[in-house]
Amino acid sequence: DSSWQIFDTSGSDLPSNYVSALLSDEQGGIWIGTGLTHGGTGRGLAHLKADLSWQVFNTSGSNLPDNDIKALFSDEQGGVWVGTEQGGLAHLKADSSWQVFNTGNSDLPLNLVSALLSDEQGGVWIGTGIGLAHLKADSSWQVFNTDGSDLPDNDVRALLSDEQGGVWIGTVRGLAHLKADSSWQVFNTGNSDLP
Repeated sequence: DSSWQIFDTSGSDLPSNYVSALLSDEQGGIWIGTGLTHGGTGRGLAHLKADLSWQVFNTSGSNLPDNDIKALFSDEQGGVWVGTEQGGLAHLKADSSWQVFNTGNSDLPLNLVSALLSDEQGGVWIGTGIGLAHLKADSSWQVFNTDGSDLPDNDVRALLSDEQGGVWIGTVRGLAHLKADSSWQVFNTGNSDLP
């Protein structure tokens, strides 16, 4: 017997019906990123806890830099990393403090963050519209783009760990594998069976 539970703006504290990103909080609840609606705006980040209580974060009531959420991932310590459309990268820590990284205060190449991935060492891989960034646990940055690396396109849309210290990178012009030894492998329609 399967039954549905519907959460929307009319029957819950969900700030927008446009849900653009989801993440488990590892405690029976979920983080919900809302996106840009046609002709409207995103309404921020929501946390639906296991007890069905809500917390909503937006630009007017918190340090969230943009209400249009593109990507979410856990910091494995009770906090959440938030990639936004125009506000850069935000880190909501378990102690409720915020840290925001943008093009003005960091080496983040663009304030549009479309993909996030843990590097399994306390740092984060960040896919943007103009390159791939790596914010390491020691707060140093590495930025990869088509000029200085084998990245096939600067528009990075998806990231996945290879479980060996490297990362798979989905771009609009092919798939790249940046291995732990810093070597690259690129798959596209010309050199592989990628459709």
